[in-house]
Amino acid sequence: MLKERNNKLSIDTTIENDVTTIEHAQIPEAKSPEIYFGAWRNERLGNGPQFIEGEHVYERPSFLEKNKVYFVGLWDTFQQFAQNKSVNASILFVYEAKNVNIVASSSASVEVIVTIDDSPVPLEMRGKHITEQNGETILRIKDEQLYEIIQDISGVSEHSLKLEVLKPGLDVFTFTFG
Repeated sequence: MLKERNNKLSIDTTIENDVTTIEHAQIPEAKSPEIYFGAWRNERLGNGPQFIEGEHVYERPSFLEKNKVYFVGLWDTFQQFAQNKSVNASILFVYEAKNVNIVASSSASVEVIVTIDDSPVPLEMRGKHITEQNGETILRIKDEQLYEIIQDISGVSEHSLKLEVLKPGLDVFTFTFG
């Protein structure tokens, strides 16, 4: 492509053939799919009614299946998102990926305690939106955007993620993985 570009622009330069050659590049890929929280696309909801809008009280299951999302507490499901209606509501998810992101918002800032494998997120795994406060790893959500939760420098691996929402009003749209 560079040779064609240079010919069209009348640039006289030598381009090595191996400059654009990529041999057997191994890019680690997430094995968890995007997860949607809204009723229109929540087929991966593991512990409640799928494709149905409205409020529902969710109980913590005894077993978490990988790539299924689980709510705990009172949640209201809308077409495109779900909103927690109770204090200490949670989202539980077992994933296999290097990076975990969430698209979320709140009309008033909401703090979320994030744990991985039942412990605070280790420093080397924290996404840019995770902070530490009193020994807990915290995600503060306000504006509607993508929040980086996990950025695991060791690569793709399987973990259990818990997001505990401390007060009502969190709108969650999707989890994405890299």
